[in-house]
Parts: sequence; C-alpha cells; structure tokens
Amino acid sequence: MCIRDSQGTFTPNTRTVTFDGSGSQAIAGATTFYNLTIANTAATPSDSTDVDSDTALTVQNALTVNDGQFQPQTGSSFNPVTIGVDGILKPDSGGALTVNGNFTNNGSFVRNAGTLTFAGTTTISGSSATTLHHATITGSLTAPAGILSMTGNFTNSGVFAHGNGTLRFISNALQNLTLNGPTAIFNLTVTNGTTLVETVAADNATVAGTLTNQGVIRKSRAVAGAGAVSFGLTGAHVPPHAGRDTAGQPVSYTHLRAHETVLDLVCRLLLEKNKPITHTNHTHINYTYTLVT
Repeated sequence: MCIRDSQGTFTPNTRTVTFDGSGSQAIAGATTFYNLTIANTAATPSDSTDVDSDTALTVQNALTVNDGQFQPQTGSSFNPVTIGVDGILKPDSGGALTVNGNFTNNGSFVRNAGTLTFAGTTTISGSSATTLHHATITGSLTAPAGILSMTGNFTNSGVFAHGNGTLRFISNALQNLTLNGPTAIFNLTVTNGTTLVETVAADNATVAGTLTNQGVIRKSRAVAGAGAVSFGLTGAHVPPHAGRDTAGQPVSYTHLRAHETVLDLVCRLLLEKNKPITHTNHTHINYTYTLVT
C-alpha cells in the first residue's frame, strides 16, 4: 500500500489513518495527518519491511506505533507519541524529528544517530528504557524517573525537569552538554570511555543527587579579573590570579603556547606542581582556562 499526497490534496479533518498491512507500506509526499496509527503485522520488521515516508510528515494530534516499524523522514513533527509493546519507531539515519507532546515508550525507539527536538511540553515515560542520540530542548521536557541514556549531545535551551531520574552519557566517545540556562539534573552518570564536555562558560548545571563519573568531564573557559572561577561539573576551581589561591597559597601559571588550542588539554595552564584535583565521585577531571589580563 502507498499513500501519495504529491499529486493532490489529503485533508486529515479529525480522523485516524491506520497502516495495518503485513508488508512494506509507503507514504509519498508531504502529508499531514490528524491521528496516525501504525499497526503493521510484518513477521520480521526491518528497513525493507516497514511503514516508511519519503518526505517529512506532520501528525497534528497523536502518533501511535502499536505494531511493526515506522520510519519517518527527517523533518517530521509529532504531537504525543506512543510506542506500543510490539512497535518500533526508527527515524532515518541521522534524521531529525520534533516532538510537541508526551513521549511514551513501551516498545522500541531506535535512535539511529538522529536528533529529537522537544518543542512543546513533553514527559518521557513508558515501560521501556529510552536511549536518545542527540536531544534538543526548546520547550519543556520532563525526564523519566528511571534512566534516560544519551549517545550524542544534550542541548537545553528551554526547561528541563529531571523527574528524580538519572541522565546517563554512554557513548564511549565525546559528547557535548550545552545548557543555555540553569539546569538541575538529579543523578548524572558519565560511563567509562566517555568524555562529557560542558560547552557553555556559565556554570548552569547543578546535580541534586549523585554525580558518577567513570569517564572524563571537561570544561574550558576564559578567566579574567582577580576572583576565583569555578569549572562547573568538573568541581575544579581556578584560584584568584593575583598570585595566591583561595587558601592564600602562592600559585604560578603557565600560558598556552601559540600552537596549542584550548581543547588540547596539553593546555598546560595548570596549578603549580601539576597537583591532581580530587572531588567526590569525580575520577577524571579535565579543565582548561585562558588567563585574560
């Protein structure tokens, strides 16, 4: 079965369109649905046996994936999303989807190196654990009470409510944490092999519960004036550069060499004697700064 909206006009009214085939089904052309239900009974759902769109879709009211795999094109926008026990929601590889309502995952969400943008008021819930690749918040997002795992970047330009759950970074690679406003996280975990980089100079992150760092937390910022400067989740503090640290002890600085960058972490702007920094639950901490005079 194939729906084509490229040669005419499809008017959704307030109706529900259900795809309940047992093989590949296609949606061609930019189409707006009111309610869209996926109930495809293919024995072995896959990229070649699923419900697939070739153009961005808009679902004004509710997307429900009860059975089979649904693979929407990048740029698609949904209001509440519900994934049933036998349902699979899988964006195109590297695709971007927008969610404007609640996201209930009782089945399988396959992140596929894509981006979910939460642009409305969203609560993530459901019986299945949810792992996202990139997540961008421009509206309001309430995390689940359990674990929300990330394999890509996490950007908050809206409101994030932690839900007393755990935000976990698990990529075994570098991930960016971009918090454009004050953001409270309940539990934060950085797994072994993962480097979490706070990209915003302001210390916008607070951890209300437990910070478990088995990888690396990194932050870079410029330091100006004589006051001490903190480095967010790293727990590190650069002392006043008027010649003494916060305990009044002499301190010396080594400036960045011309060929080095702030992310080299050969940055060499270290406290005297390269003294290690220790902080509860922080096993590896990197911080770099540029001294502004």
